[in-house]
Parts: sequence; structure tokens; C-alpha cells
Amino acid sequence: MDKICAVVDCQGFTFPDRFIGRELAVVSEYISQCQEIDPQLKWQDLTAEEKSIVLYSTSERHGLHHYPFNSRNFCYLPYSSEMGSIIKLWHEMIATEEKPLFAYKNHQLGKILLDNNIPCLDLDQPEYKFPKYADLQNRFGDNYLCAYHKRRKGTDARLICAYRKAAHIFREVNERVKQMDWN
Repeated sequence: MDKICAVVDCQGFTFPDRFIGRELAVVSEYISQCQEIDPQLKWQDLTAEEKSIVLYSTSERHGLHHYPFNSRNFCYLPYSSEMGSIIKLWHEMIATEEKPLFAYKNHQLGKILLDNNIPCLDLDQPEYKFPKYADLQNRFGDNYLCAYHKRRKGTDARLICAYRKAAHIFREVNERVKQMDWN
């Protein structure tokens, strides 16, 4: 774990045949960023099953609407298909010879990292005995979401924010590395 330079996470819509990103985050000692992603979803082109997945994800999982918060007319907003390129840029900025790895706890993101040959560490592998994200959320708090998330009125659903998740995981990684240094 002492080779980890940053933690990355993403949220989006997981369809039976594909993953469409909606939010991408990185947290390291030197940079923390949450990037909104344009999923390029056209409601009228989605099947009934896909619409159901989008509605469930928005209301119960992450609170991210299928339509971007920002307009591409006013600012650069990368497409879901560009997530690998964005992560490569982050890796070039952050990684060092001593700490070359991006850590993650998200199998969809793991596929993107591996497809783009980005050195990475899957914290869901049993040998790391890394806590589930719900446990980290209980331990470190669930008190903030980035601006792209919208909680349904009248609900206290625990929404998953890629930025908060990456920050919690990075905090846990650092605590484990400090424990290794003391042993």
C-alpha cells in the first residue's frame, strides 16, 4: 500500500452491456478533484430497462442526473468515453517511481484503468482486507456531497459521491501506511 500515490473513483450508470460514467474523482496528497462527466444519454433512446436503471441510480445510489449539471456550451465537459484519457493525465501528474499506483474499489473503474494500462491496485482483493465502503462511510462520515448530486426530497438515502468515496479510501490507505511505518 505504500506504493499508492492516489485513489480514484467514479459513479455512473451500469447497464447490462456497458458502464456510462457520470462523475470521476481523484484524491492524492497534492490534488483532489471531482470531474463531472457528460454521459451523452438521450432519454428517448434508452430502453425501458435502461430508464429504470437510470432512475434507480439517481434516486437510490448516487443522486446524479443523466443530464449534465454544467452545459458543454459554457465549459469543457468530457464524455464518458474519455474517462481513461483523463485518468492517464492525472496519473502522469501524480505518479512517481516510488508511488506509481492508483488505488480503487470499483470494478467498473478497474476495467478502465486496466484497459488504459494505468498501474493500479484493486483494494477489493481479499489479501488487503480493506473495509467495505459502507464501513468507511460510517467511520468517516456521510456529511457532504459534491454539487452534482441531488438528494430526493423527503429521503435520507445515503448517496455515493465519487469524491467523498475517494477521500475516505485515501484516508484509510494513509492510516494503514502509517501503521506499517510504526511496525
